[in-house]
Amino acid sequence: MNKKLVFVAILLFSIGSTVFVLAQENGSGDAGWEVEKRGDKTFYFSHGSAVWGNEFGFIKEGDCRMDTLWLTFSFSDERVRDFEGQDAVILLKVDDRDFKVKLPVWSIGNNGFSKAMKFTNWNPSKQLMDALIRGRYVQVGIIGPKELEEMLDIKEDQFSLKVFAATRREAEEICKNQSSGMDWIK
Repeated sequence: MNKKLVFVAILLFSIGSTVFVLAQENGSGDAGWEVEKRGDKTFYFSHGSAVWGNEFGFIKEGDCRMDTLWLTFSFSDERVRDFEGQDAVILLKVDDRDFKVKLPVWSIGNNGFSKAMKFTNWNPSKQLMDALIRGRYVQVGIIGPKELEEMLDIKEDQFSLKVFAATRREAEEICKNQSSGMDWIK
């Protein structure tokens, strides 16, 4: 009887692991994207597949044409707080294309139960935005400075791009309606 339980447990674990690996390879991990109004800004973002509290996305505001990066990345080592205001190097790997971005750690604070670094105030190039629109997933990692990277227990996270383009259009529409005073329509 005990051997049967062990066999069933191993079988279920194997099936679950295979499904998870296939989902990651197909870029169909967590495909959920959200659009959220926060004051006069319209955020569109997704949660990480490794850490749900990690967010990758963009902000629309003003005339709603520009996309401004929004990235939160969790940490547990308190020494990370010393990097607030300092530059970090972020690697955005869209499918097989690498984009390195140097950004200041905009702020550090609590994100629910976890602690998170926040990055923003940067507009992506047309090449990066085109890659995101066409891509299946983006892998985001903090690769510098080395001292910061070494303090992170989870150095990278992956975000599905399955509905990125549609969510971006929705965010622009909501932003424009908000800017024109017509946000009551939605």
